[in-house]
Amino acid sequence: MAKSTRITNIIYTVFILINEFFFGITYNSIWPTLVDLSYIYNVPSKSLNFIASFSALGYLIGALSGIAYKWLNRQLILVIMIAMAAIMILFVPYYGTLSNLFIATTFAGIGLGSWDSSNTLWLMEMWPKHQASMMQAQQFTFGLGSITSAGVMSKFVQGINKNETEVTVKSRQDSLIIPFSVIGSIQVATSIILLILFIVRRYRKPMDVKLSEQKEDFKEPLPKIRFHKTKLVLMALTLSFYTAAEQGYFFFSDTMFQYWKPVMTSSKSATVLATLAAAYTTGRLITAFISIRLKPDIIIVYHYIIIIISLTWLNLTHNSELSNYLATAFLGYGYSAMWPAMISFAENHLRLTDRSSSFIFFCAGLGAVLTPLLIGSKLNSEPLILMKFCAIYFAISIIFFIILNLMIRCCPKKT
Repeated sequence: MAKSTRITNIIYTVFILINEFFFGITYNSIWPTLVDLSYIYNVPSKSLNFIASFSALGYLIGALSGIAYKWLNRQLILVIMIAMAAIMILFVPYYGTLSNLFIATTFAGIGLGSWDSSNTLWLMEMWPKHQASMMQAQQFTFGLGSITSAGVMSKFVQGINKNETEVTVKSRQDSLIIPFSVIGSIQVATSIILLILFIVRRYRKPMDVKLSEQKEDFKEPLPKIRFHKTKLVLMALTLSFYTAAEQGYFFFSDTMFQYWKPVMTSSKSATVLATLAAAYTTGRLITAFISIRLKPDIIIVYHYIIIIISLTWLNLTHNSELSNYLATAFLGYGYSAMWPAMISFAENHLRLTDRSSSFIFFCAGLGAVLTPLLIGSKLNSEPLILMKFCAIYFAISIIFFIILNLMIRCCPKKT
């Protein structure tokens, strides 16, 4: 790798990780404010659960942006997508109607989906020999943003308050516009920085850099991947069912614990969720080092096992508050490495392109669209539905992963 190319890669990697941190804040900024938003928009809190579906729908659309990179510059598209997501977040308390809020969160989801599906492949392009560690580092910074977001937003929410003379809709709006304005402004700034980098020090794909060399070297082409499309679909289904289960647990476990016998107070359930997020983020940092030595194939297998043990432990011993915390921490660690390890696994065995990456991320978001519809309305009366949902979806994900591995081993690449 030429020195100038290496410096460019380092600059862009630092920017991508910084922006991943802020995207973690942006993406998770709405969830702690749902109670306040139900007062602001004068709707039942259950109605706001569908924000997750509209956000996921936007994510699906954004994930498909990779199809356009054959004709349009990826970096310029990301500038537009990041700015759009930031502007949509900026005015969350002031959209007036619930339908406008749903539209705004859809567009914010488009920005996240485009960024998520693109920057992952971007990092793998720049650091092909260290892609597994880079994936873990990327998701670690996103996790830090998620934790930061919860801490920041908790300072500005009013929550359930029956005294409407002291806490009015206007006071809730004015309080929330402060963090949303700051978060949105920072995210706009990152899009401007990306635009400046494009003008001053444009990133070039490795294939573009070596194109002239390849024309003269007459190197042997890379081995073809047998049944590539079938393997790609199996990978997408594995990730789709896994992602739906993971995100479903993160979105709805707080509610589950408040209705599951014995019930928890909202503050205790929030603490359990914070434990989950802390273990999740710490696990990604740990796995960034583990992945230097272990292949993603092995990491995926033992993390599947950790998740199964954790969910069983939680289901059998949830009467103990200490057990809830310990099992949740173990579960958070189990979740932590799966997403980046699966993407790294896909790159190793399927050689991801902009289009195939878009397809995989599209399928990953597809399950999350349906999750609120399947379990959101039933959590209050049947909180265990979340555990059943996770168990079924994890089982399906494991089945597809096993089939995919059998195909990889039985149908290796053609030399």
